[in-house]
Amino acid sequence: MAEETQLQKEAQYVFHLVIPSMRLNILFILASWLWYWILIFLGNYKLDASKVLVTRTPRDIRAPLSHIQMQRYSKNLAVRLTKFVTPIICLTLFLLFIIDEAKLTEALMSKYRPIALGLIVFLNIAPLLEFCTIFWTILQNNDVLIYFAKRLLLIEIGPAHLRNTYIVISDTLTSFSKPIIDFALYLTIFWEFDHFDLFVASIPVLIRIFQCFREFKLKKGKDMTLLFNAMKYGCNIPILISTWYTRIQEDNKMSLNLQRIFMLINSSYTLFWDIKMDWKFKNFYSIRHPSQMKNGLIFQNKIIYQSAIVIDFLIRFWWLWCFLLGNLNGAVICRGELHYLEIIRRAIWIVFKLECEYITNAGEKFGDE
Repeated sequence: MAEETQLQKEAQYVFHLVIPSMRLNILFILASWLWYWILIFLGNYKLDASKVLVTRTPRDIRAPLSHIQMQRYSKNLAVRLTKFVTPIICLTLFLLFIIDEAKLTEALMSKYRPIALGLIVFLNIAPLLEFCTIFWTILQNNDVLIYFAKRLLLIEIGPAHLRNTYIVISDTLTSFSKPIIDFALYLTIFWEFDHFDLFVASIPVLIRIFQCFREFKLKKGKDMTLLFNAMKYGCNIPILISTWYTRIQEDNKMSLNLQRIFMLINSSYTLFWDIKMDWKFKNFYSIRHPSQMKNGLIFQNKIIYQSAIVIDFLIRFWWLWCFLLGNLNGAVICRGELHYLEIIRRAIWIVFKLECEYITNAGEKFGDE
């Protein structure tokens, strides 16, 4: 009986942890294609991303990559990730589709046990294998990303394109917090650690908070917006704490209500910061006044900017729409949909963040050189 219970537990692990953990790997592939799309989109409007981002390490004597070269490299990376990882993902999903939990448990108790055990081993290690493949593919011959990964906490305030690269990388990491939680839960198959997922999810936020304080110190306390930016990221900490509290308390209605209050504050704060501070939009209708920046707007059609505001608003408050609709699992269409929406929102954020930095610091379009 004890053996049967253990076997059922092993089967449950496969079906309850493996599928959610695969989202992180799928999102990495999606993010690589979105980055390629961002470069195409910016290039269509003659905005040279190489003027606002670092493409070589500071000690590299080679000429920086051009926008076209960045675009070509990004496409190659996305293709390689898709080619190497997608077959493993498809095979894993196919096996999970044709074999349900009951059949797997039954097979474990029959003469097909060796096959079932082998299947469980493969399904258990598949997400980790996918992740390692992605990690190796991204870092292979990518000196720039390795440089910033090593120095992420030691953010450099200048020149502007160097700081921009730090911000884009570290802010993108925060958008992966939810899938990181799923992946960290999956890792408990190999290493039991209570609430390990919440600890891992806090790392991207803590990195950004540390960066803000470091910048504030490097600027000798002259830029108070950095402290408010740190407060913005700090709004995530009470959410994680209340999530932890709901797990350890049986009667967690109060903590759930507190969690929603913190989420409302966080969503409102981050939405304001996206629009007013990161994108420097004046309002929904005029977007930016020409005198506000050197070149005003790169995208002449204001609908592009207005659409970004609406999408950012909808996704920032997606959890609220789900709650109001009575979907307490945080999904309208399918479980985990917010993970994908957040990566799409981050891609949109990057477009307008780079556009803002370009018209603020870069000066002119690369097509006019």
